[in-house]
Amino acid sequence: MADFPHAVIGISLTVEGVGYIGSVDAFKAPEIVEKTTDYRGGLVAGRNVFVGYEPPEAEFRLNREDVTLAAARAIVGRDVVLTFRATLDEKGRRIPVQWIIYGRVWSTESNDVKPGEMVEKTYKVAVEKFVKTIGGKPAEAFDIANGELKLSDHSVLEQVRQQLGL
Repeated sequence: MADFPHAVIGISLTVEGVGYIGSVDAFKAPEIVEKTTDYRGGLVAGRNVFVGYEPPEAEFRLNREDVTLAAARAIVGRDVVLTFRATLDEKGRRIPVQWIIYGRVWSTESNDVKPGEMVEKTYKVAVEKFVKTIGGKPAEAFDIANGELKLSDHSVLEQVRQQLGL
């Protein structure tokens, strides 16, 4: 399925058991990226060999006018559960999209401080696992600890586990 424009509309943020609801100005969803290494192994030309996946990251910027999230601003170094809700516009149809992300906020980036302007902070999340649904149906699921990668209902790593006898 091709990527269509998303309109992010809301966030639910749970920090160590305390929940907040609000809106975001920007959101970068976690991406699944393969990690490869060059392997020659007696071949004339080397080839890229799959060795795993890059640790996924997510980024978001909270809406500064949202007072319900004011208490959640000091979240660096904490485990969080994030739920981002958006709508997908596919040929005039609005389809709900949702990401549920489990991870740890490890960094913030701030813009330059200028007189009379708000300081915008972008939070970076080291993602442990995430699930993306489109129209209520699973689209992607990734879990680093359990070695799970699912695209739609298909488990990408199931065949590898069977070959290894796991």
